[in-house]
Amino acid sequence: MSPDVVPPPAWLAGVGALPLTGAARVLGRLNGEPHVVALCVSRDEEPGEVAKHYPRGNALHVAGIMRALGHALGPKAPLAVPAVLACESQGLVLVQTAARGRPLLPLLQSDDRSAALRAAGRALACLHQQRVFAGRLVTMSDHLRDLIHPHPEMVADALTDIGGRVRALMAALLGRDRTTVVERAVPIHRDVHARQMFLEDDQRVWMVDWDLFAYGDPALDVANFSVYLRTHLTNHAEDAALRFLSAYAEAGGDVSKCVAPHMALTYLRLVCKAHRLRGDGWRDRVDNYLARAEAHLTE
Repeated sequence: MSPDVVPPPAWLAGVGALPLTGAARVLGRLNGEPHVVALCVSRDEEPGEVAKHYPRGNALHVAGIMRALGHALGPKAPLAVPAVLACESQGLVLVQTAARGRPLLPLLQSDDRSAALRAAGRALACLHQQRVFAGRLVTMSDHLRDLIHPHPEMVADALTDIGGRVRALMAALLGRDRTTVVERAVPIHRDVHARQMFLEDDQRVWMVDWDLFAYGDPALDVANFSVYLRTHLTNHAEDAALRFLSAYAEAGGDVSKCVAPHMALTYLRLVCKAHRLRGDGWRDRVDNYLARAEAHLTE
């Protein structure tokens, strides 16, 4: 088997009626081991089921969120959530239907970019307009703790030449919690990017990975996707971000008053990620992302 096609992982044994023969296509790894797999017989077969391992036992919580969203959205909404098929009794494994459609990221790099961006904007606005109650209310301090690894304080300690700037950013973002009330807490994904999204028939976006779902300021999701476009598209990045924001606004979304600090938060998240991964040119990326974060806080 190739590295991305493996025997079904042992952690699937706790979920009844799932095949433990054949092959599993690896969709994600955690500490080098498969933790998200598509169940299939061969490399070329389309998966009908996707299984994810939750070592902390929170699969039951995520399953509840997905079921609530799926019920609220209905079959004709511009946003779709995979259906939950099974959940291991201890909350260690969740099995869901595979997302339908084409992966969004390649579409954003093709001539179908405009349709993909419109669909993404509509889907995110749709999520933010739902009335489901399955998560906790989060603020900027929660985002700093939950979403950024390593924590910015650790990066500030490690990179002493920029440590003061990182701490100033954190202080400004936490200060926002003390001076700003979220006017309308809505369902938010908290990790929106193109690898989590699939486009079906140029109209409907399937979104996966609801582990971080909560209630909070919708500007976080909008900022996250906008920054993703600006940092992952080699061509037309700024135009793509503007098209996405336009589609989101046309679908009834409005985060204009609060998007700037969330843009700063997202770039700070990338500062810490670049430091963690240490790839080629990581220090240049740290400096670039930090400067962008600071610029958004002055808006």
